[in-house]
Amino acid sequence: MIWLKRALLLLIGSLLTVVLLLALVYVTFDDADYRRSLEWIADHVFDSSLQIEGPFSLQLSRQLAVTAGDVTLQANDDSFQFTSQSLSIEVQLDHLLSGTFWINDVSISQLYLRVNETQPSKLDWQDFQILPVIVTRADIDRLVFEYQELAPGSLHRIALHSLRLDDVNDSGPASIQARGEFEGKTFTLTGTLPAIADVLAHDKPNPLDIEITSDDGRLSLAGSVIDPMNGEGMDLLLSVDTADSTLILEWLGDDIPDLGDFSMTARLLGDYQAPHLEDIEASLNRAGKTQISAEGSVNDVYTGEGLDITIESRTQQPLLLSWFLFDNPDQLVALDLKGRLQKRDGRLLLSGLDADAAARNGLSFKVTGDAEIYPAGQALVQSESGLKVSFNMPSSSALSVFDIGPVPDFGTTTGQFRLIAGMDALAVYDTDVHIRSRQADATRLQGLSLIH
Repeated sequence: MIWLKRALLLLIGSLLTVVLLLALVYVTFDDADYRRSLEWIADHVFDSSLQIEGPFSLQLSRQLAVTAGDVTLQANDDSFQFTSQSLSIEVQLDHLLSGTFWINDVSISQLYLRVNETQPSKLDWQDFQILPVIVTRADIDRLVFEYQELAPGSLHRIALHSLRLDDVNDSGPASIQARGEFEGKTFTLTGTLPAIADVLAHDKPNPLDIEITSDDGRLSLAGSVIDPMNGEGMDLLLSVDTADSTLILEWLGDDIPDLGDFSMTARLLGDYQAPHLEDIEASLNRAGKTQISAEGSVNDVYTGEGLDITIESRTQQPLLLSWFLFDNPDQLVALDLKGRLQKRDGRLLLSGLDADAAARNGLSFKVTGDAEIYPAGQALVQSESGLKVSFNMPSSSALSVFDIGPVPDFGTTTGQFRLIAGMDALAVYDTDVHIRSRQADATRLQGLSLIH
């Protein structure tokens, strides 16, 4: 869910861009020319257009205090749009010059930020960083963020109906409360954050306690952070319980079937740029028909790099595997699986796989071995690697589950083949199939190759 990281970066970056624009105009031009000057700078310096159609005031000393109404900042290439009915922000300039975006007070009403993915990307989001941000007080009413993935990707949406953050007299702990919607699900957020004085010290772990609840579940973070501004020294216990596992697994695709209840505990370490999880214990359960457990770790939550998960499953209706193999969650009816899933140097690897599965029409098969799951769009090349698959079916027509068109009933069929899998394709080779017809005639097919 790397789009969440992009959401935070773009939101803070948009606010900072507006503030820098206003500061530059204040220093360079007089009040009578500010609107025309702002538009020129936005266009020629930031490759975007800026309009302020409502009231505007700006005060500058050690602090930059800006109040503006009906603000619109839009990229010339339509990659993003930022609008706000009212915006009031107070930034300490001495901290900005020293490398920290320090916001004493921010008040926003009816803010809308829309981002459309463009290709090729203009920024390397993995390396992109912004200034550390400190907010001592925030009051936000109605903030909506939408992120449109490249077609035919999903439209992601976060809406904050309200957010209140206040660190009274910088003495802490700072309290935070929020209400909103995430991907159409309502939620509330409550918690406490470290005091500003403790945040700046960087000399000890600072306690942090956040809880997010919704109709479908609960997420909590509790522990400490040495440097909350940069996320360094995170040592937090992450706990997730939800009846909607789709949001958790959406990185696999846009049409993940409903897998049931998901629960997980893990230790969150590292920093904001590359957080990692250790001691992961997760499980999926769906009305007693699905039992999947996993344990392990991942070095980078955003990219999945360093993923090392051991998976066990005993399932009557393995929707996820059926969706992955056949683009149909109803083709498989049973699964018993053990294996290890890893991601190293961008490669998604299966090792030690031992799976027995049964599909509709009487097809049963066993899958063993080690293999790489290739990314979408990558051509599948026959090699000595790949998973070994053996199968048995009372009728050859059961092969139609592989979406290769209707297969006539030639009789009882057994065989084996090697399988190469990608996120959007499958390749079958080294096929050895035995068919025994109703008339007791035997037929053998060898070397058949199929690509789906």
